[in-house]
Amino acid sequence: GTFVAEASGTVDAFIAAGGGGGGNDNGAGGGAGGLIQLTNHGLNVQSYSIVIGGGGSAAIGDGNAIGSSGANTTCFGYTAIGGGRAGSQSINALSGGSGGGGSWTQTSTTAGAGTSGQGNAGGGGTVDGAQGSAGGGGGAGAVGQKAGTMRSPGNGGAGANISSYVGTGFGDSGWLCGGGSGGLNNADYFSEGTFPVSVTAGQALGGQGGGGDVPANRQWWGNNGDANTGGGGAGGAHDATIPAGTRQHGGNGGS
Repeated sequence: GTFVAEASGTVDAFIAAGGGGGGNDNGAGGGAGGLIQLTNHGLNVQSYSIVIGGGGSAAIGDGNAIGSSGANTTCFGYTAIGGGRAGSQSINALSGGSGGGGSWTQTSTTAGAGTSGQGNAGGGGTVDGAQGSAGGGGGAGAVGQKAGTMRSPGNGGAGANISSYVGTGFGDSGWLCGGGSGGLNNADYFSEGTFPVSVTAGQALGGQGGGGDVPANRQWWGNNGDANTGGGGAGGAHDATIPAGTRQHGGNGGS
C-alpha cells in the first residue's frame, strides 16, 4: 500500500513483520515477527510505500515436514524481519525478527536467534531419551522459554505492550509480536494413550502479543498466531488416532 503525507510532521509507527510457522511432530513454536517502534518519527510531504509481511506456513504432517519463516514488513525506509520458523524433528529452527524454538531431537534442539532491536531468541529444546520437549518461539519483549521434559513444552516469549499508544482494541489487547508455544511430545501421548494429556500447569502457552497456544481440546494441532499481531505459530504434537497428514500440525504465523 501507500501512505501519503500531505503535510510534514511526526507520527508514532509500529512496524511488525509476519510471525514464523510452528513445527510439526513434537515441533517447537515459531518466532514472532520483528517489531520496530518509531515514536515522533518525522515525515516529509510525499508518498511512502508500505509492504505488510504475511505469516509463515506451519509444518504439516508426519516426519520431516518443513514450515517457513514470516515475511518482512517495510515502512518509512525501515524493514522489520520476519519471525524464524520453528524446529521440528531433524529440521533446525531459523533466526529471524525473533527466532524459532528448538525441537527435541539431538540435531534440532538449538533455537534461532533474534534480530537486535526487533526481537529475541527462541527457547531451546530438551533431549531426555524419548521424553524431550520443544521450546517456545522468541517474542519482541522476551526470549522463548526453554523446554522441560515430558508435558513441559516451552512457552512463547512475550511480545511488546504498545497499549499506551494504541489502546487495548488493537493487536492482542494492545500487545504485538508474541512467540508461539512449543508442542507436545509423542511420549506424552503414548504415556496416557489418548489426547488430551495432562500438561504441566502454566505450560504450552503462546506469548502475549498473539503467539499461538497448544489448545487443550486439540493438542496435536498447534494454534495459529493471531492475525494482525505478528505472533508465532504453536508447535504440533503426535496422535496416532488422527489420520496421517493432518496430525502433527503446527500453527501458521500471524500476519
